[in-house]
Amino acid sequence: MVVPVDTRSGFQWEIPQELFTGEQVEATLPGRYDVTADGQRFVVVRPVGGNATTTITVVENWAREFKKR
Repeated sequence: MVVPVDTRSGFQWEIPQELFTGEQVEATLPGRYDVTADGQRFVVVRPVGGNATTTITVVENWAREFKKR
């Protein structure tokens, strides 16, 4: 939803309007998105084709390996 707000002469707002739907961005709404720090873009979590399991490898203390060499 988006709501234009005017704070120059008090606090006045207009009627909220739908900004986008989950169908438009191919995501489940509400909740699977965020706004970038500059407030200019949305980051949307979307499914990727297939049923493959995603693996994430976390390497801790990786800098120590370089110090040994």
